[in-house]
Amino acid sequence: MAVGLISSTEFGPLIILHFPFRKESGLLQAHAHIWNHIFSFIRSMSPKCAIDIGIPDIIQNHGKPITVTELVAAFPTLNPTKACNIYRLMCILVHSGFFARQKLVDDVEEDGYFLTNASRPLLNDNPLSATPYLKSMLDQILMQPWHFLGEWFQNDDRTSFVTAHGKMLWDYCLTICGEEAVFGLGFPILSETDISKVYACEHIKTRLIITY
Repeated sequence: MAVGLISSTEFGPLIILHFPFRKESGLLQAHAHIWNHIFSFIRSMSPKCAIDIGIPDIIQNHGKPITVTELVAAFPTLNPTKACNIYRLMCILVHSGFFARQKLVDDVEEDGYFLTNASRPLLNDNPLSATPYLKSMLDQILMQPWHFLGEWFQNDDRTSFVTAHGKMLWDYCLTICGEEAVFGLGFPILSETDISKVYACEHIKTRLIITY
């Protein structure tokens, strides 16, 4: 018997599974769990995309809930053939809690989107902006070592960053960017309090040591 399962646990109704097994076998739930982990990158890449194209600031500057039509019109460089995908991106960001959606007046067919507490630290003029840290941690240079963890466990490299790039993180940055970029504007400035908070989270500390 073929059984279909739509998983909405993590990212909305994105995952549809069809297996010739009974639901009570647990196989469907197991595959849904695996698929949710496979697509977990959506949770971090979606807000990065929103920052790259300026969605939080556009909504803030609009001064009231903004429709997708108004949002699309506010993008000066948006490829018109891709405008339909803004709605899909906003659905993911609403599901993730970065934006909220509400019904507007009766004569407006579209919903309006507005900022939440989670998206306010992504504004450019926020003195406590998390944008520099988010963009640096999700940069391809820092993401690539995660693809080399399996190889790193089998070699003598100090970290997986060395396996991916051939040298330690700071040596790599000095080579590519120079001292001014590394110790100036190239990386977000973290206070001692920020760093202590990060290292207080044992799982984050372990990831940093292994990867970088």
